[in-house]
Amino acid sequence: MRLTRRTLLAQAISATAAASATVRAAAPGAVPGAAHGASGAARAAPAWIEANLPAAERLLGLSYTSAQRHQLARTYPPVLEALARVRSLDLPNELSPAARFDPRIPGKTYRMPASGAHGPSPEAGALPGSPVDIALAPAWKQAAWLRAKSISSTELTRIYLDRIARLAPELRNFITVTDALALEQAARADADLAAGRIRSGLHGVPYALKDLFDVAHVRTT
Repeated sequence: MRLTRRTLLAQAISATAAASATVRAAAPGAVPGAAHGASGAARAAPAWIEANLPAAERLLGLSYTSAQRHQLARTYPPVLEALARVRSLDLPNELSPAARFDPRIPGKTYRMPASGAHGPSPEAGALPGSPVDIALAPAWKQAAWLRAKSISSTELTRIYLDRIARLAPELRNFITVTDALALEQAARADADLAAGRIRSGLHGVPYALKDLFDVAHVRTT
């Protein structure tokens, strides 16, 4: 069977990780080619990767032919060289990730927009009488009700905290619930709204944040 490029790439990543672990376990403290630098490790890599691929296949439930193993192994010298260069960098734990999204066109200067909400808002209608209807309403309507003082940020936040307390044990959709922090921020939002300080179009609307985001004093899982 001839592997497709897509299948080969997907399986090669998993197989290489398992093969590397197998090599380290077989020779603790020994890194192939370590005595002669990254380039030497890369040149020596195909032989030991190819030899250890059967062990990786058994771990992953895969089965390659000899030709496929040779095809995999011969692609790894540049990969190992790149990994050696990355591992040689001194990257402290507090350093932020290098990847970030920046839609700005290089070389073009952009003016920062003025703070606050801009433009006419659509009509949100009256505040529903049911907490369920309030909770399931679009965020822009909730923001309009907050600005109209039909409901406070604290009241809206308590509606969601109540739903989380009742439904999350069954839905298992929350890991860490920051009740006190949410209510503290809601109180500050209420103070802002009362003073006419509308910091954004959704100011005062509570939200849930994915648990992989790095937030001070909140565990990341």
